[in-house]
Amino acid sequence: MIYLLITITVVFFLLNFQISKGDYLSPGPIFCLVFLASEIVVAVGQEAFHVILHPVTVGVLSLGFATFTFVMWLVQRKQLRPEGPAPGSFLSGPPEKPQAIDVPELWVWLLILVEIVTVYTFYKYLKDLMVAYDVFPKSMTERINLYDKLSKFMPKLYERLGVGLPMIYRLGNPITNAGAFIMLYVLVHNFSAVRRIRLSHLIAVGLMCVLIVMNGSRSPLLRVMTMALIMFYILECRNGRIRRGDPKLLKWIVILLIVVVIASIVLLVFMGRTDSDRDYFKYGFIYAGAPIVNLDTYLTHKKPDYGHQIIGAQTFRTFWNYMGKLFHVEHLRFGNINKFAFSRNKIEIGNVYTMYYPILYDFNIWGVIPLTGLMAWFYGQTYRKAERKPRKGKFDFRLFLYGYLFNDLLFAFFSCRFYETIGDAPFLKMVIVSWIFVKVIIEDCWNINRFARNPRLLSKKYRAAHPTA
Repeated sequence: MIYLLITITVVFFLLNFQISKGDYLSPGPIFCLVFLASEIVVAVGQEAFHVILHPVTVGVLSLGFATFTFVMWLVQRKQLRPEGPAPGSFLSGPPEKPQAIDVPELWVWLLILVEIVTVYTFYKYLKDLMVAYDVFPKSMTERINLYDKLSKFMPKLYERLGVGLPMIYRLGNPITNAGAFIMLYVLVHNFSAVRRIRLSHLIAVGLMCVLIVMNGSRSPLLRVMTMALIMFYILECRNGRIRRGDPKLLKWIVILLIVVVIASIVLLVFMGRTDSDRDYFKYGFIYAGAPIVNLDTYLTHKKPDYGHQIIGAQTFRTFWNYMGKLFHVEHLRFGNINKFAFSRNKIEIGNVYTMYYPILYDFNIWGVIPLTGLMAWFYGQTYRKAERKPRKGKFDFRLFLYGYLFNDLLFAFFSCRFYETIGDAPFLKMVIVSWIFVKVIIEDCWNINRFARNPRLLSKKYRAAHPTA
């Protein structure tokens, strides 16, 4: 069955590759490729983990591929109507000369100051949490690992400790995330436009990465990397430096993937999340192949549960939990269903079941088509619009959002991250704060940058490069 599934996935990948006119980084081919990679890992590990896939799993995944492909065909058909692509698209005409985004250094260094305070506050919080837990880890790795376990797997004990996040951190974290992701956009945009990078922008993004590592999760760090990659690709196509689907870019993508895998393993060790046996093949299978195996186990051993009164309780769990916390409604606050699963030979293989698990749990097979279709429509339409230059202003918020959510498309084989992210409080706060930052600082709608660009605050080198500042 696994080889049948691989064959079906390859067919849908080729269909999407044809629909996208050879653009292998458009949503359709990417969606198929990530599942194909996971299926290959399952095939490699089927003997070690006694894997047997069943027809129902092949049917569910095939239905998802068919839905995604059909929606991408509709989007592409709309894009390539007889009247041709819209002006400003990198599909039409010679590109305009790109211009760098100029963010006053004062705002960047104020952001860096907020980030430093936020990082220090969270560092102190980790120490206070360990004291409350009555343990005294000697290293930062042990603190990060213990915080990760308490917050993710022992939430009741975590709440009973009574060590709340400091108010400074609660205020600084949304500003740090929004500001640093904006700086990431500006950094990538400016490098694509004029091949220049400012040190202050790198520091701002780097401090956010430090805070991410201290939180014990690698997923946001991968989001930073994937966001930079896809934005750079789209901007380079806009600027006419590469053509979409350029095969020369593939070697750099492969090199980057190798670097990401190595960095992920290093981070596992730093965060204290590896066992003493260092069985990296097992870890690779758990993260890359086990989600499909776990989905098969669920489909063949358990029936969907419709006992919860809330529509989409698991699919939209982060949104309902946020509403419950916001309006103090306990009925809306509930845990996830991601229980740790085992292979047929009793090896623990993680607690993720692909993006279809919560959808099947909430809506049965009838939820696969509309929810996969909605996800495909968002990515297809947003990617199509992100291909075009913004009509006014230099900051393209569509590209910014697509870059941020691109990571959730890449991890569709892993979990239902798209719906988890768009309903989650940190994302909603990040979008709101980012929009305000863009309007007030980058687009300068209140005309306050004239104060930030006071020549006495700027270096001679900066004034020489920006004579109108």
